[in-house]
Amino acid sequence: MEFMENKAIAILLIDDDEEDYIITRDLLKDIKNRRFDIQWASTFETGLALMKRNIHDVFLIDYNLGANDGLDLMRKAKKTGCTAPVIILTGQDDEKTDFEAMKAGAVDYLIKGKIDAALLERSIRYSIERHREEEALRLSRQMEREAKEKLEIAMQEIDMELEMAKKVQESMLPKEIGCLKGLTISAGYFPCGRVGGDLYDVIRIDENKTCFLMFDVVGHGVPAALISAAAKVAFSKNIASNIGVTDVMERVNMEIVGLFEEKRHITAFLGIYDAQARELTYAKAGHPSPIIVPEKGKGLKHLTNNGLPLGMFPDIKYNASHIMIGAGDTLVIYTDGITECCNSEEIAFGKKRLEDILANLPKESLPDDYLGALMKAQLLFTQGAAKMDDVTILIIKIS
Repeated sequence: MEFMENKAIAILLIDDDEEDYIITRDLLKDIKNRRFDIQWASTFETGLALMKRNIHDVFLIDYNLGANDGLDLMRKAKKTGCTAPVIILTGQDDEKTDFEAMKAGAVDYLIKGKIDAALLERSIRYSIERHREEEALRLSRQMEREAKEKLEIAMQEIDMELEMAKKVQESMLPKEIGCLKGLTISAGYFPCGRVGGDLYDVIRIDENKTCFLMFDVVGHGVPAALISAAAKVAFSKNIASNIGVTDVMERVNMEIVGLFEEKRHITAFLGIYDAQARELTYAKAGHPSPIIVPEKGKGLKHLTNNGLPLGMFPDIKYNASHIMIGAGDTLVIYTDGITECCNSEEIAFGKKRLEDILANLPKESLPDDYLGALMKAQLLFTQGAAKMDDVTILIIKIS
């Protein structure tokens, strides 16, 4: 930006020596291509009163003002909000005075008797340009502080809202499921962030039948949590209607299909266990296959028979499957957050590692033992690598 845009530069000279005022005025007249309006104050008090008005572009202040000090004048003026740059004038070529002037906030320091028009013009120009830069920096920092304060307030509000969302989501999880009649249950829900897209439920339908539900919204965070809340409402309503697992899946699919953007969907497992018949009837929608760990014999049983994920298309049809579960058998239902989590080398935990853990646990292990073993293995495997997906595990042991 051109120096003061060629407008007249307003200067206040505070000096108790009239001869010095005349010399300074004449030097300013010798400066070509610049216009200066100089005002003279001959006393400390008059100078302070004029500085407080903040109508000048630059101040020239004599170091010695009779019984007073030009640095004191500058300090007092700045405390009242005076912002224009100050050039200190002195008759002494003293390095100590120079240092004191700069420390007090002066922009430049000139020695009387050694000032010519060019030097005076350079000092005034430098002082004004530096003042502009400092003001721009000050305003920039002020705007940065204000923006930071606004961001902190916004983050606090978001944090409060996320905490409320977390509590709402936690309220959707089943309470006191540790030991239902004929079942011992343990569950772990570990969202990737404050909230997540996984949910599970255990619903006692009647004296003999218990429903096990788990679903996983693709993605995580707040968007997934909102969709999972809507899905939970849809599942709960339809399960309460006491209809079959396929009817529940198909109705829920129709209710949520309009909620999704492209590439979003829900994987789900829904099973109803009949304790009297010792039979599990289930349907799956793109969900990882739950695993039965039998108390007797070797090997694991996988609950296959998969259908399409929910929310992809209307009118999807699902098939029900049936499997017998004996006393002492353990059912493990999980989301893919555990098998797809990766370590620092981007190697996935994988289904085989999960199956090996389940197969090698003692047959008398309780659901808490299974859950603890799986979570310990995952933590050791990932070793602090960034968590990329929600993890949910539901383990049911049949009495």
